[in-house]
Amino acid sequence: MKLIVNADDFGMSTGVNYGILECFKNGIVTSTSMMVNTPGFEHGIELMRENKLDVGIHFVLTIRKPLTNSIEVPSIVNEKGEFEHNIKKLDSASKDEIRIELMAQLNKFMNTGFIPSHIDFHHEVNFARNALEVAIEIAKEYNLPMRAFEPNSISKMNEAKVKHSKRFLYEFTGKDLTVKKFINEIDKAKNEELAEVMTHPAYLDTYLQNYSSYNLQRVKELEILTSEEVKKYIKENKIELIGFRDIK
Repeated sequence: MKLIVNADDFGMSTGVNYGILECFKNGIVTSTSMMVNTPGFEHGIELMRENKLDVGIHFVLTIRKPLTNSIEVPSIVNEKGEFEHNIKKLDSASKDEIRIELMAQLNKFMNTGFIPSHIDFHHEVNFARNALEVAIEIAKEYNLPMRAFEPNSISKMNEAKVKHSKRFLYEFTGKDLTVKKFINEIDKAKNEELAEVMTHPAYLDTYLQNYSSYNLQRVKELEILTSEEVKKYIKENKIELIGFRDIK
């Protein structure tokens, strides 16, 4: 079995960035995905220049502000010109406006000199039809693999001949985080050729305390993902850890 261990939210804050880097260096994280409209973006790029990391783009349509002037993308922002966590709103949003914003995010990433290793979303944006379709079009245009998401998304990616992570494991989250829970999550795909597990490790900082309800849990995830128990499980079960670049 090949396993991608992806750490979401790189670029959210310095605490998140350093936590993810720790899991690359001393844990089992093999891939991460960068948010470009958050305070830790430039710091994340610095870490990428100093370390060889597998970094994709974490498209954001649900928090903070768009990179595009809100006047140009009214269907994806609220009256304050900000994104909101509202998948139903996104489902009826303009496909052209979504593309304008996602391309602005991709261009900001690539203007640093880096090319993302893959595409995924912050929150469950894949359930918004137009957002998923635009992301698949971008993935095909730039020859980038994507996160597998749920069966409908996988079907659309297969139709477009876009490579993806085959099986998406997303339930390693919440308050009851343990090594056993992580292992149980991986065991769901033990008979698969390839799978991806989503994680959110971080060191706690002021930004996380103030702007993310999922904060202390990230510290626990970091502890689990760098634990000797998990490393032993990976080795004993002959799981091959890979990044998204390995399927590109």
